Amino acid sequence: MWIRFAIALLPIVWLIISLGVMRMPAARACVIGLILTMVLAVFSFKVPVLDTASGALEGIIMGIWPIMFVIVMALFAYNVTTESGGMEIIQNMLATISTDKRIIVLIIAWGFGGFLESIAGFGTAVAIAAGILIAFGLDPIRASVISLIANTTATAFGAIGLTVLTLAEVTGLNHEKLSF
Repeated sequence: MWIRFAIALLPIVWLIISLGVMRMPAARACVIGLILTMVLAVFSFKVPVLDTASGALEGIIMGIWPIMFVIVMALFAYNVTTESGGMEIIQNMLATISTDKRIIVLIIAWGFGGFLESIAGFGTAVAIAAGILIAFGLDPIRASVISLIANTTATAFGAIGLTVLTLAEVTGLNHEKLSF
C-alpha cells in the first residue's frame, strides 16, 4: 500500500519541484505531469488506456468550461468594478473601518473571500482578495498566502459543500461527520 501511495504521489512531487524549484512554466510542467500521471495509471495501477485517456479528457473539459468560465466572469466583474471606480469606493470605505491592516485582512480575505467562494469558487476568492490586499499595500506573496489560508474554510463549504459531498461519496464516509 505504501509503495502504491508513493507512486501516486510522484506527479504531485513533480509539480512541486518543477514549479517551485526548477521555475518551469506552468503549462509545460502540467503537461509533463499529465503524461507522468497517465503513464503511472496505465503501467503501475493497471488502468486501461481508454479509461485513462477519457479520464484525462474529462478533467481537461471540466477545467476549461465551468472553472475557466466562472473565473473569467469573476475577474471581468472585478475589472469592471476597478475601471468604473467602484473598487476605489470600496477601498475608501474599508479604510474608514480601521487603519489596522490585520482587520482589513480579516474583512477582505476571510469575509469578502468567503463571499466570493460561495458565489464563484474555483480560486477566484484567492485571486480577487489577494489583488485587493495588494492594492491596500500588502506584499504580493504575503497577500496571496493570507488569501489562501483564509480560503481554506470557505472552500470546504463553497459550491454548496461540493468538496465535502465529493469526499463523502468517494470514501463512503458519512457526510455529516465529514462536514463537522
